[in-house]
Parts: sequence; C-alpha cells; structure tokens
Amino acid sequence: MGLKEETVQAVGFKRLAVFQPGIIAGNVHTPGYVAWLGRLIPGRFGVIEQDDIARAFVAEFVGSAAHDGVLYLENGAMRRMSRTLK
Repeated sequence: MGLKEETVQAVGFKRLAVFQPGIIAGNVHTPGYVAWLGRLIPGRFGVIEQDDIARAFVAEFVGSAAHDGVLYLENGAMRRMSRTLK
C-alpha cells in the first residue's frame, strides 16, 4: 500500500486525503469472526465499520477544503469525521 500512496502523491495533487482503515466490518468481504476478533485490537489496526468510512469520505469531500497537502486518516480520525455529518 505504501507504494500506491507514493505513486498517487507523485501526481502532485494540491490536496490529498489518504484513508487507512484497519479491519473493515460490515461488508461481505470480512468474515464475522474476523470483525469480532478485530474489536479486541486497539488503535489503527482494529475494526472500523464500513458506514463510518463512507461518512468520513463524504465529510472530507464536502467539509475540509481548507487544508492543502496530504492528510492521513486512520480509524479514530475517520470515526470522528463521520460524526461531523448532520
């Protein structure tokens, strides 16, 4: 994934948000037992719901035009951003 991030950054976007979720829960590609076990892992490698990721995408798109450069968003930041949508 690091190579992909470097390649996208090399394009030279004025503003870039890189979403780095841990275990994505709530989708068909993550078995239920993996999501359950992932809840035991704290921090960036733990579980985040797919709905939180989607709301964070939208919140970043509509509400964060103020920053320039590269913004990295891990689980905690995505959860906080997802809650900013009204």
